[in-house]
Amino acid sequence: MTKDKLYSNLKLKLVVLVSLLLIFYIIFSNMTFASYKSNSIGNKNIQVASFNYKIESNKMNNLSINLEDTILPNKYSTNKVIPGTKGLINLKLDFNDTDVGIKYKIMFNLNKLPKNLKLYKDSNYKEELSYIENEVNLDKLNTKEEINIYWKWIFTDEDESSYQNKDIELIINKIVSQNI
Repeated sequence: MTKDKLYSNLKLKLVVLVSLLLIFYIIFSNMTFASYKSNSIGNKNIQVASFNYKIESNKMNNLSINLEDTILPNKYSTNKVIPGTKGLINLKLDFNDTDVGIKYKIMFNLNKLPKNLKLYKDSNYKEELSYIENEVNLDKLNTKEEINIYWKWIFTDEDESSYQNKDIELIINKIVSQNI
């Protein structure tokens, strides 16, 4: 073999080798980039659970109840809130439009009430009440719940005339969240 033929044969092998390496590089470099790159486009409708609750047909966070409308029969007055009177507030909670468990806390603003007017859990006026906290699990959804709150203005010798001829209202604040 002559030197030119050997050189041309070597040149051909080198060109083939470089071409194969280049093809190999192109094929595997695209696969490498493709494994790190990903796009997807699509639409999906997701239905979100309903979270609607009502307390006394009220969706707002605050509720005001005039105690005059809740007086129980007693020997002091049946139409005015005065020392010695008592009453019953029947709160209606409605969870019919809710698809998730609920945790609620109902708080009473006692600052605007006479200091001897107390709220109670029971009709015997033994267990005082400042808030109500409860959970409504999935099995209790689509139901209505009623909570009785008893109140009594304890008669004392203290001067409470500053409440004369005034509407005495119980302000109720509520916090409701999804039970997780």
